[in-house]
Amino acid sequence: FRSIPENLRIKKFFLSYNSKKPFECIEPSNNGIDYSVEFPANYAGCSFFVRILGEKEDAKFKDKNALGISNTKTNGKDYEIINSAPDKNQSKTFVIVLTYKEEKFEYNLNVHTKGE
Repeated sequence: FRSIPENLRIKKFFLSYNSKKPFECIEPSNNGIDYSVEFPANYAGCSFFVRILGEKEDAKFKDKNALGISNTKTNGKDYEIINSAPDKNQSKTFVIVLTYKEEKFEYNLNVHTKGE
């Protein structure tokens, strides 16, 4: 197990269903790498927004599967759009890559969508 570099630690991890305001602040698991959240059934397949407040607010983050280089800063205000939430009764893990200078670290965002 690799320790998390001080400069790439996440202070707060926020999710929202629209870009205007954070919906939920997610706490990390004991390992500090995994974050888990459950969405209501009506958000199955929808895009959602991620905001991160990091130790270094000028670090950048992105969904590992997104194309291109991200300019989304870990300042708690910028956001990254993640496509798309899993279907009802399904789970999916999104890998969020934080970069500061040449240093990179990956965090897991585990999303489960409720079924109804």
